[in-house]
Amino acid sequence: MGASESTERSNGPTPGGSTTGPAAAIAMAAAGAAVAAWGLSKMLSDNNTTQENNGPMTVQATAGTHADGLYPSVFYRPPFQGRFRMNTDAACRPIGGNVRMDPTEQVKRGPSGYGGILRDHNGRWVRGFYGFIGVTDCLTAELHGILQGLLLLDLLCYKESVLECDSTGAVDWINHDETKYSGRSQIIKDCWDIITCCWELKKKNGIMICSISRDANKCADKLADMGIDRRETHTDIVDLPLEIKDIVDREAF
Repeated sequence: MGASESTERSNGPTPGGSTTGPAAAIAMAAAGAAVAAWGLSKMLSDNNTTQENNGPMTVQATAGTHADGLYPSVFYRPPFQGRFRMNTDAACRPIGGNVRMDPTEQVKRGPSGYGGILRDHNGRWVRGFYGFIGVTDCLTAELHGILQGLLLLDLLCYKESVLECDSTGAVDWINHDETKYSGRSQIIKDCWDIITCCWELKKKNGIMICSISRDANKCADKLADMGIDRRETHTDIVDLPLEIKDIVDREAF
């Protein structure tokens, strides 16, 4: 029944041909006030629900990806209760112009590093690492970072964890089903052993690997920069570094 139809029936003649009297008018006014109050209450309730869904609590949503492989929120997302989340990233500081790897691709190369941070379901620090791998391209550095993250999860026996990286290209190759390289990219060809090792560790421990936005990967990004700045081949971090403490504390729950 539409709103106009309801109004016509309420304001029309009553059975027996009599018009609406004072008592009926008072009752209708009271009903209208009740409906208005209910509408206001619902509006406030809906507004609160929207704020909760769009606020910081949304980062507690369970792990998952959209069709584009990115989370809808830029916030760090803790994993399921009792699970762990590894975030990895890489940094490359190109020197000069592009370097031609083969006739089909040009890439920027420069001093490169990687970094990773492991947190529990409350977003609290567990372990971390960073490393320097010399002059290379960004994709190669990203693959090194993912491999080191998977190795740490394997060392700690943290099965069914989540690993996140903001390099869609690297994540796509790790989640690829091919077992033998058949492409034309010299970079992927050179990194094929790394990719194969990542496949094996992913399957062995049931790790879910996802793409995220750069804004949701700030801690790993800083650790990757530390890898370049400190020029250390690989460093495991036990204590939370001061460089990322504020971010970790802000994203913890």
